This record gives sequence, C-alpha cells and structure tokens, in this order.
Amino acid sequence: MSAENLAGKWTRKSGRTLFDSITCVVFLFLDFLDAVLCVVFKLVDEFFEGNACTPCYCGKAGDKNGENKETEMLSESLYGRKYMLRNMGFLGFARKWRIYRKKKDDRDGSVNEGLMVNRWSDCGCQSCVSWMKKEYDQKLHVVVKNLPQAAKYPKFVKSVTLVAPPYLPCAKDGATTSLMALNTFAGKTLWPPLAFGKSVMSWYEHVGRCFCVLFCRNHRIWEMILKLFTLRRELNFMEVDLTRHTHHSAWHNMHNVICGAAKLMDKYLEILNKSRSVKVCIIHGDHDMEVPLDCSNNMKKKFPELVELNMIENVDHTSVILGRVREFAKSLQHIWASS
Repeated sequence: MSAENLAGKWTRKSGRTLFDSITCVVFLFLDFLDAVLCVVFKLVDEFFEGNACTPCYCGKAGDKNGENKETEMLSESLYGRKYMLRNMGFLGFARKWRIYRKKKDDRDGSVNEGLMVNRWSDCGCQSCVSWMKKEYDQKLHVVVKNLPQAAKYPKFVKSVTLVAPPYLPCAKDGATTSLMALNTFAGKTLWPPLAFGKSVMSWYEHVGRCFCVLFCRNHRIWEMILKLFTLRRELNFMEVDLTRHTHHSAWHNMHNVICGAAKLMDKYLEILNKSRSVKVCIIHGDHDMEVPLDCSNNMKKKFPELVELNMIENVDHTSVILGRVREFAKSLQHIWASS
C-alpha cells in the first residue's frame, strides 16, 4: 500500500473516530438533559393538571398506571429505549421521584381521574381542538386498536397500495422488531441535520416536548412570522401541519404507529397472502432517505406472490407523491382497474 493511500485511510478512520466521539458526547448530554426535564415536567404537570396529568415513559412498562391490556398494546420502543447514563445507574433521582409521588398518592388516596385531553403545553386554538367538537369538520385525532381493515376483511379487499412502507422482517421477539425499527428509522446520529432532529424527537420524550412547547403550542405566531418573511398570504399545508401536533400525538405516531406496527406487519401480510385474492402494490422512490428502499425489497422477497413493487427513479420520500401528483393518481387508477 502506498504512503498516499495509507495516509488517506488513516485520515478517514481518524475522522470517523472523532465524529463517533462527538456523537457520543452529544447524546450523553441529551440523556442527562432528558432525565432532568423529566422531573421538571413532572412538577409543572402536577401544578397545572393535578392528578389527571399523563405519565411519561421513562420508567418500566409496569410503572404506568392502567398497565395490563393497555400497556400490551404499546410499542416496546416506548419503554425499551436505551440511555447511557440511566443504564449505568446514574440519574436515579427521576425514578426515585416517581416512586415517591406514587407512594404519596397511594397514602393520600389520590386517584388518577383520567388523562388530560388538551394539556397546558399544547395549543388550544380552534383548529387544534376541533376533533373534540362535533360541530367542526376538521379532524386530527385517530385511535386504532384493532386489525387494519384489509387484514380484518381480506375477502372484501382486492388491492392494498403502500407508499414507502417502513417494513422490517419480524423477529421471533416482537420487542426486538420494534426496537430495531426505532434504530433503523430514527437512529442516533448528528448528520444530516434532519436525521439528528428525528432522532432527538424519537428518543428523548421530554426534550421533544420542549420543542412542542416552543413551536407547536405557538404555531400561530410562527405561521405569522413565516408569512411575513415569505410575503405569502397562504402557507403550504405541510408547513402548517408540521407544527399542529400535540407532543403526545407526535410521540405515539413514531413509536406506536411505525415502531409498534413493525412487529405486526408480517402477521397481517400473512393473512392477505393466504387469501390469494389480494394484491399489495408498493410505490417507493429510489432516493428515499427516510425509509430505505430495502424495506420494500425485503417485503417483496418474503411475499413474492403477494407484493408488486413499483420503484420510481430520482424521487425521494416526499416527491414520490408531491412531485408527481398526476402520475401517482394514474398509478392508483391502473392498480384499481387491474384488481
């Protein structure tokens, strides 16, 4: 090996080691910060919401009130997230605080009267709470606790179209699959910036809640600022909807919808595969950085007769639809007509 190649290899290895070290330090700090914010939000929640405050997911699954069937339906990624400081036994004050409060509530006879629907840290404007009122057409709240429609009634379904499905082959242990999904789709990394933001929002419940308090709770102010700087009267729906999340909905959208569903997808696909009458059509961009193309390829390999894969060249996770709306609509028409 020449001296030039050796020097280049050493430089790349040193750069990678430095990057990994910085990543470790940053996420170690976030571990500490999230543990501190856990106690801070606990105190503030009890002040504003009393016994109706929603418990967090920092402890074990059995620590949450109303475990049993309710916690069985939760993704293992909610409680199985690994933290360096907590795994080493540090920062136990957050756990001790929860135990102290639980004992105090039991001693005082306090009972959780139900979870808060609209929390102090969420926006209470008309558009954000419209799902709670029958007179408004806008709906934001969805709760699904049963099999998907297609898997429940396979005899009545002809085709299912999936766009960039976050599929992973299910391990024997469902918990492993959920945690693998978390690491695959929101792994801890500093680069690129979008991936870093996604990892922070997915791994750190209380740090993510700070973001929601700052941006989501005050989304009307940010929308006004954005209109002022862009000189636009109306904003794109993606720019508006991004901040119209409650922290609870954003958190569960990642963990229960994406990570939790990962362990169930094989089961549902097996049902459709046995029916022999349903076709699953996948549309996936080859430049998708959010959901790797391997996800669709793996589904195709495991269910070759069930799945049809349509790979679209030179499009990413967003432009696979928004950049080609008419083509996408024609694809759907073709799928429905041929089913």
